[in-house]
Amino acid sequence: MFLYLSIIINLTALFMTHPLSLGMCLLLQTIIYTMITGSITSNFWFSYILFLMMISGMLILFMYMTSIISNNKFKFSKILMITITTCFITMMFMSQYTNNLSNINFYNNLNILINNFFNTPMTFLMLILMIYLLLTLIATVKIINIKSGPLRQKF
Repeated sequence: MFLYLSIIINLTALFMTHPLSLGMCLLLQTIIYTMITGSITSNFWFSYILFLMMISGMLILFMYMTSIISNNKFKFSKILMITITTCFITMMFMSQYTNNLSNINFYNNLNILINNFFNTPMTFLMLILMIYLLLTLIATVKIINIKSGPLRQKF
């Protein structure tokens, strides 16, 4: 069910032109992938951290986009509405014919793969990745000139 929703959101994102609507698609994708990851693993901590990281990144993107773009009118496309409607109808018919027993084995194998990512052989790689992200954050903060202010000039 979640995978069908993800595919529908990906298809509708192709027809969107406004940055805020694309941000909404990204937010919905994040929520769907958080639910998928939480249902696969035995606990929701990994998906909770993933959600918080994506939301914080989207907040930064939102602030950047609102300081650059002008106030354009947000319009709904008829093609987009027709696409969403047909995809939801197709998803409802497809969900009746899927076999849930084959999904159980897939989720068990995927749970093992996600948990192995944080176990002993991969711990060193995760530590290096965390240090790299911390150094990138520190370098970004040092590069930014606080005295110059926001990107949009106030008149």
